[in-house]
Order: sequence, then structure tokens, then C-alpha cells
Amino acid sequence: MNGHAAHTPARLAFRVLGPLEVDGPDGRPLDLCGGKPATVLTLLLLHRNAWVSTDQLIEAVWSGLDAPASAQRNLKTYVWQLRRALPDERIESRPGAYRVRVLPGELDADEAASLADSAHKLLTADRPCSAQAAEEAAQLVEHALGLWRGCPYDGLTGDATSAVDRLTELHRTLREDLADAHLALGRSADAIALLRALTDEDPLRELAWTRLMAALWQTGRRHDALAAYQRARGVLIRDLGIEPGAELTALHHQILTSDVTPAPQPIAVQAITADPEPLDATYSDLPPRTAGFVGRAADLAAVRDAVSPERMTVVAVEGLAGIGKSAFAVEAAARIKGVEWKHHVDLRAHRDGPVSPFEALGVLLQADRPETSLPTATAARTALWRSHGRPVLLVLDDVADAEQVHQLLPNAPGSLVIVTSRNRLAGLDCDVLITLDPLRAEEAEQLTDSAQVLRWSAGHPAALRRLSDSLRSRRPWTAARLATRLDDQTTRYRELATVHAQLDPTYESLPAQTRRFYRLLSLTPQFDVRRAAQLTGLAQAEVEQQIDELMDRYLLSEPAPGRFELHVVVRDHAHRLALATESHDDLLAAAQRVRISHRAALELVAPDDPRVA
Repeated sequence: MNGHAAHTPARLAFRVLGPLEVDGPDGRPLDLCGGKPATVLTLLLLHRNAWVSTDQLIEAVWSGLDAPASAQRNLKTYVWQLRRALPDERIESRPGAYRVRVLPGELDADEAASLADSAHKLLTADRPCSAQAAEEAAQLVEHALGLWRGCPYDGLTGDATSAVDRLTELHRTLREDLADAHLALGRSADAIALLRALTDEDPLRELAWTRLMAALWQTGRRHDALAAYQRARGVLIRDLGIEPGAELTALHHQILTSDVTPAPQPIAVQAITADPEPLDATYSDLPPRTAGFVGRAADLAAVRDAVSPERMTVVAVEGLAGIGKSAFAVEAAARIKGVEWKHHVDLRAHRDGPVSPFEALGVLLQADRPETSLPTATAARTALWRSHGRPVLLVLDDVADAEQVHQLLPNAPGSLVIVTSRNRLAGLDCDVLITLDPLRAEEAEQLTDSAQVLRWSAGHPAALRRLSDSLRSRRPWTAARLATRLDDQTTRYRELATVHAQLDPTYESLPAQTRRFYRLLSLTPQFDVRRAAQLTGLAQAEVEQQIDELMDRYLLSEPAPGRFELHVVVRDHAHRLALATESHDDLLAAAQRVRISHRAALELVAPDDPRVA
């Protein structure tokens, strides 16, 4: 039936701020059949109340693939399935097109935008913002943020790009407004932690840096505000080749030249004076500590015990991408007392390659001596940096190799340098070497009680937190359904996409032959040299070299002599790349060489599976 129904339709709840979900009039989720029907409805919701051509729908359903000859007939079947699932004939048709009728307030993306507008008006109507308005705004923003369950319009590609960008920007704006509300309510620690997270996620966003600097200055942390400016300036120069904009620069000048801290609102003063943990450093730009940090007690004690007042100490923290090296380094640094100057330098490679010692020294000197002209030679910068004189605590994060570190080491006795890397740092003279392993089962269980999350993260902190957060943001019945669906590789790959992205730089740094070796290893999670040689068709001497390459980058472990394995998260990543890169015939041939069944060549094998050699 085309056209509008004669009666007012029952209200539905369409949720596109994550994997598609629809609740019926009674609040219970509707069964949308998933897969291609869900893709059809997602695209219709992207263009809600507007006609979408069958050609657009077919292109979205078979994205990147040749549509079959039966595509038109299949599309009609998917629409029929959706009409059965949705009451009141919400999907209408005309020759060559379909549309879905959505009533005001039924789409979560529209609701989020409306909540954001209301909250922003409350925060900006009066200056200073009243506590009552700030509290109401915070509730509206938290409600809006709670609507997000993942990537908006999940499953769509090119059609949804502008909508996803717009909603991503809305999500950031909501968090910035929440920080403003926290400040107005005296929750300075919450505001600063939120703004630090925003600048970490999008370091080129000057508005977030401006708000962070203002929040730090307002709460009496002038040195931290100046350090934030230096970090922002360093990122903008490094990545864009530009100086900070007028607003950021003006605030920096105001902080430098002002002798007084701007008076916070009375409610904020109460929050500051009630803070039971005063700062132990006169300068610190360490990132916020990870909420709910668990485990690593012995390693944290090793860092603490290594510090000596008589010499400079270097601690190397190595391990797989996402294993928690940065979180560990920040936690360890935060627990060290008696050091007046704590600094964090992000050395991860950018699009032009690794951060050079020359660039890193510039960041250090800008933080240490913001009014001093920077030398134009690396050696001169090193000498100026080492003339700091006082003990410092330095976190050098995501180092590529030892050469990146040597010229950054301070001279002052009592200094501590914590270096993190996803590679083995051959050539670095360190006092303590810590290799982070996955969390033990009892530690991981402190973060989730989901058997599927525990199974498919296997103690990998980034995967554990990503999957736990995904379940936590859903209603109980939705979370239970998603947890069960994690056993399906397509669902799991989607949920772990951001974690797999952390592994991509390590994979891309491998030689081409080693990348192929890594991909094929996903077909046999445990192996020895002989089995790996059979799988890849390489000589055993070549296999040993490839194994060494992967172990040097912590993509492979050796739980017993001569016995190697991929962590479950790494195996998912390798398998995803194998399916995207290798031909079906090559995968089948590799599987047959080690007598793995055809089915196993196209799916992951659990570590406890009897097929594992």
C-alpha cells in the first residue's frame, strides 16, 4: 500500500547512532533480519521521509561488489521483510524508489541534535551560568551522549560520509558543552579530564585546547595551562605547519602576563579546596590516568623501586599495540612523588614519518623555557635541554627505535625516563625492561562479567575496554544479544575496528613478505617452524626470519620453546587482512598444505579447538 496510512502511526524508536536498532510501540526491539535488509533500512533512514532510488539501495547493499542479476528481485524481498517487521506500513514505494516515514522525535540522531541545542542555550543564556542551568544542561548533554552506541549509520559507506562527519562533530560539541557544565558546577577534575581526552582524540581542534587552557588556569593550574599551549602549538606546527589561531594565542598571552588567577564561581572554589590530593609537581602535562586501571602491580613497583636520587633512570615499557603501555606509563609516572617537572611527549609517527629528535627537543624546550629562542641545530637543542638542572620525569610515548630516544635523555640525577614502544628497543641502555602481557583472567574480570568479551579480548586491554564500553552503553537485553553475536566474526570485526586500527601501523611497517606470512598465520593460531613452513610454502630458514620479525614487533609470542601463537585479537586482525588481501584459491591452498579443512580456511579457530596442532 502506497501513500500515508489513514490513522496516526504508532510511535517507533529508530536508532542509527551505532548498529541499527528499532523498538516497537511497546518498547521491545523489532527483529529486522539483520544483514542486507538492515542496510536497506539504514540508508532509508539516512534519507528519512525522502525517496531513495532502487539504484542507490542496490549500490549500498552490494557496496564494493558487483550486484547480482537478481539484485532488483532481492531488494524487493528485503523491503518485504522490513514491512513485515515494521508496523503501519512505514516503508512506501513508487516506481524505482522507496522511502521510510519517520515521525518527529523517532530518530535518535534528531533527538541528540535537539538535546544539544537546548543544553547549549542553557549554558550561554547568562554569564556566568547559574548552577541550576548548568545542572540541567549537564543532564541534557549526558542524555544525548547516552544515545551513541558506536559509529553512526553503521554499515553504510560513501552515502553516509557527510552525515557521519556531522554527527561526529555533534558528539565532540556535546562533550565540550559537558565540560563547560562541569566547570560551572565546580567539577573541575571531570571537566579537565574530558577536555584532555578531546585534545588527545583530535589534537588539531583549537577550540578544545582553548577550553582546556582556560579550565586549567581557572582552577589555579597556570603552569599546566601554559604547557597545554605548548603541546597545542607543537602539534599544529608539526602537522599543519601553522601557528595557533588568534583565540588560542590571545589566551596564552593573557595567562603569561596576568598576575592573578581568574576567580572561579563560588561552587568551583568549594570543589578545589575540598580536593584531597594536591598536585605534587609544579609542572605536569601528563595525560589523565586511565579510569579503572587494574593489574600491573609488580611492574609498577619495579618502576618505583628503580628511581635513584643519585642518577638518571631509564625504564623501557614494550608490548603489543593496545596492550596498555601508555596507560601504564602515565599510571607509573603519576605515582612518583617528589619530582617537580613531569612531561609527556607523544613520539608516534605522523604522515611524514617518525618524530625526529630535533622536533621532540623543540617540544621539550618550549615546555621548559617558553620564552627562549630555539637553537636551529639538534646538538645545540640537546645541550640546552640537558642544562635544565632539576630532576625531571619524562614519558616518551610510542617510540619507534632507540635512536629516537638518545638525545632526549636528561642529565640531572634523580630524573626518570619512561619509554614506551611496540617494538623491541635494541640499543637502548635501560635500567628496567618491562614487557606488558595481556591481563590475567582475574584482572580482566574486574572490568567485565561477559564471557564473550573475556573470550574475544583474552586480556587485551584495548579490546576489553572497547567491547565492555559497547555493551555498557546498551540496554540490558540489547547488550546480551550483542555479547552473543560477538561469536560471529563480522560483528566482532565491526566492534573491534578501532582496536584493529591500532595494529595497522605495526603491520604496515613489516616487509611485504612478512605481511603475507602474518596474514596466513591466522589460519593456524598455534604452530611451530615446520608447520609455518608448510602453511606458507617457505623454507624453514626463511620462516625463522619472519618469526623473528613478528616477535620483535610483539605480534607473535612463544609460550613454550619452539611453539608460537597469535593472540586472539591479533589473530582476528590478521584474519581480516587475509580475507581482504588473499585470493580464495591462495587461502584454500595454504590451508590444504597443512591439512586444515576448507571451512577452517575461512573462519578463525579458537585456541581450545581440537583442530589446533
